[in-house]
Amino acid sequence: MFKIFRDFKDFFKKYRKNQIIGTTAIMLSYISILLQPYIVGLISNGIKADTVNREELLSMIGLFLILIITSYGIDYIWGTTIFKNVYLIDRDTRNEIMDKVLRQTPEFFEKNSIGSIMGKATNDLRAMSVVVGYGLMAFFDGIVYPLLIFILMLKISWKLTIVATVILPIIIILLTKVGETLNRKFEEVQKSFDRMNESALESVTAIRVLRAFGVEDIFTKRFDKRILDNYKKDMERIKVSAIFVPTSMFAMGIMMAIIMFLGGRLISAREITVGGLISFTMYMGMLEWPSYAISDLITVAKEGSASIERIKELLRYKETVIEKPNAKIIAGFESLEFKNFNFKYPSDDRMILKDINLKIEKGETIGIVGKTGSGKSTLIYQMLREYNFDSGELLLNNQPIEDYKFDSIHRLIGYVPQENFLFSKTIRENIKFFRKIDDKEIEKAIKNADFEKDLASLNEGLETLTGEKGIALSGGQKQRVSLARALVNNPQVLILDDVLSAVDTKTEQRIIENLKALRQGKTNIIASHRLSVIKDADKILVLEDGKISQIGTHKELYLMGGWYKEQYDKQMGEAEDEE
Repeated sequence: MFKIFRDFKDFFKKYRKNQIIGTTAIMLSYISILLQPYIVGLISNGIKADTVNREELLSMIGLFLILIITSYGIDYIWGTTIFKNVYLIDRDTRNEIMDKVLRQTPEFFEKNSIGSIMGKATNDLRAMSVVVGYGLMAFFDGIVYPLLIFILMLKISWKLTIVATVILPIIIILLTKVGETLNRKFEEVQKSFDRMNESALESVTAIRVLRAFGVEDIFTKRFDKRILDNYKKDMERIKVSAIFVPTSMFAMGIMMAIIMFLGGRLISAREITVGGLISFTMYMGMLEWPSYAISDLITVAKEGSASIERIKELLRYKETVIEKPNAKIIAGFESLEFKNFNFKYPSDDRMILKDINLKIEKGETIGIVGKTGSGKSTLIYQMLREYNFDSGELLLNNQPIEDYKFDSIHRLIGYVPQENFLFSKTIRENIKFFRKIDDKEIEKAIKNADFEKDLASLNEGLETLTGEKGIALSGGQKQRVSLARALVNNPQVLILDDVLSAVDTKTEQRIIENLKALRQGKTNIIASHRLSVIKDADKILVLEDGKISQIGTHKELYLMGGWYKEQYDKQMGEAEDEE
């Protein structure tokens, strides 16, 4: 149970000022509270013995009221300082999780689902941060507070105190057993919550496909099952948790009845005064909340322990593509070279790229073509430094690519992936993409991406909201907004991964002409299924089963025959039929 606080030692150290103020205020609060039964006992004894006068009585009542008011003020101080740390740990850990996730490569997301990450950043984080606020309070109220009470009870009557403490170990044993069960139930709830999250995200993301196939009811029923499973798991946890309070109340009731009976016997034997018994029973009553607090502490510690372990597992994840401590900043692009390069995905035993030998010089336009699954996108991922490779060399400006800082590599590149992702913001914001870019540059990029006509047809123009993942735009429109986003900075290296698949041939032709004029002297790498897109490239690679089977200009490849010639003739014939 106490291990959970050790897990937070770095955080407590970081915000020790709040902790010192808060814990000091808690201790002062206990003193002001515990003095109140003592004063009541003195008043009771004085009245019974008729030894207290009116002035003394009023003085003691005044002191009693001062303690109540002081206790209220002190409670405010510790409440605001201790619970401030709940927000601070929530903020800091969220930032850690976001920073960790944003630094990850695709391999990480193969092992961690979006639903699982969201569950850790919400439910687990909430359970963990509660430990710092309510959990710390429950620790003092359930451990420190009752110890002080027992010391005062011992001063009144050691016999009654021994009787009162007999039942306490039984309560702790029962609550510990229940806590173990609760921990197991909480882990089941968290896993169920992850599955529910994944189902919701999947349904929203694929809404167009669901509607197109008319399977909304099936997905609704499937989500209902996830919700019901989460509800059942949570109810099981709540039922176990609900045992805590009745157990504590029952134990306190039995203990109070025994104390009242024995206290009466001790008064008759003149071993304790009436005021002493009144003070003792008041202290006994004060033990009721600590019995709840210790049960809550066990609950919070168990849930927090499970949650912090899940979050630590995420934060401990070791990146597979690691930047060297002494990595250099690359100023400009001169060349990129693959030498005897081989690659396979971490989750796959098959070699995807085999013996790749290729040099891309500054100012060249490189076309990459091949059948579906031949390795075109995989080759592009290596240029973006998203994976480690198995063997061979990948040289940037004649030096190993791993010698350079990731950020400096990415600043050279404008990249448009196959799956165009747009944020749920305006078209302007999607093109600017958090960069300082003026409207003239945006307009130029829109023109080069041939998006002017589409923009004119939208009521809000650049201020049109694209919707979740660009759902308000067509596939071709999303591709061209993504292209404009890459072009707006006129990068040294432009990488296009089959980005014109959703546009018609005339739009495609206009975009190609625009790129030729705009990108003269700049490096362009274009993967495409449409051979017309890369026809004028300086060098075209034909990939087959991860190998470069042919390389050359369009004319050279066409004269060689083989897959490229067959595919080109077929596509030209289809284009003529379309016209």
